[in-house]
Amino acid sequence: MLSTECGHRNFLTKIDLIKNLPVKILDRYNFPSMEHLNRDLSNFSNHGFRKLNQSILQLLEVFSMLYYETLDSSSIESLGEFLKSILTFYD
Repeated sequence: MLSTECGHRNFLTKIDLIKNLPVKILDRYNFPSMEHLNRDLSNFSNHGFRKLNQSILQLLEVFSMLYYETLDSSSIESLGEFLKSILTFYD
């Protein structure tokens, strides 16, 4: 995205397959917290990569690369929101 200077949208399709998933868990992936990601990376990776991890997280946050929208193909309302999102993105 950065090298081609093209914007993008991230959509989670097949959301209808996980209807029983608690909203709290789904929101963790839809709207990830950089604070939580940084803590998870610090706990599960080598401490020598701490600065690199923080730099990558800053890049992801600045360019909103981790924001997802959901798409339920079985819902007319969800498909309408999907189309509206695409149209407003390219205006």
